[in-house]
Amino acid sequence: MDRVESEDRAPLAVEVQHEPNGPVLRLTGELDLSSIGVLQEALDPLLEGKPPRLVFDLGALRFMDSSGLAEVLRTATATSVELRNPSKIVRRVIELTGVSGILPIQP
Repeated sequence: MDRVESEDRAPLAVEVQHEPNGPVLRLTGELDLSSIGVLQEALDPLLEGKPPRLVFDLGALRFMDSSGLAEVLRTATATSVELRNPSKIVRRVIELTGVSGILPIQP
């Protein structure tokens, strides 16, 4: 399992687990403009490998702003994306922006 962390005020940690159907990225902390580079650092090498599917486990993500959502959408242009376990506030951001039809959410 690989782990990338932010040292910013709003820390983000990304753990990558390699599963048979594609990688799972477990995000912990806050995903915003100050921490987006941490996610990109973990995502870019995975996307180069052209996985058939990529899962974002959002169960430990406390906050996500539009820059985080944009990065998830960018990923969805490269491969199939699934979102797992979003908190109420993260789920609300996804639903209010109208992208829940593009980004399937699993409880």
